[in-house]
Amino acid sequence: MVGADDALSALAFPVERARMLRRLRSRYPGAVFERRRAPDGYATRLRAYFRGDLEALDNIPVDCGGTPFEEQVWTALRTIPPGTTLTYRKLAELVRRPRAIRAVGRANAVNPICLVIPCHRIVGSDGDLTGYAGGIWRKRWLLAHEGARHAGRSSA
Repeated sequence: MVGADDALSALAFPVERARMLRRLRSRYPGAVFERRRAPDGYATRLRAYFRGDLEALDNIPVDCGGTPFEEQVWTALRTIPPGTTLTYRKLAELVRRPRAIRAVGRANAVNPICLVIPCHRIVGSDGDLTGYAGGIWRKRWLLAHEGARHAGRSSA
């Protein structure tokens, strides 16, 4: 978890830590990252989410540093309620770029703030659980935790 200037800049599962740090070093060349207590109570809110308060992450301010299109996709992801899934195609339609399904998929894949920007709620057009950096098993667990009607089929 990395926070800066009163916003969350990065959140990743331990398996993705190296990728997260590479991205942050690229975005903030010369920045010094220090270990501190979780900024602005974000860890408390994450624990609340895992205890069942599915809205605990909703109002966490984020500063992702993406392209305008990526930011648009990430903002749209935050409108998907817990327990709901959306296809890449529907997400592309939501950002008013219905033919940009692959670009939406790429933006979803480089999401720097897992859970808070709920990329795990995106599924393939056939309902398959696809492309989750934290692992398909984790995506399935998160969707079940949120009470998704179906946790999808695993294509991996």
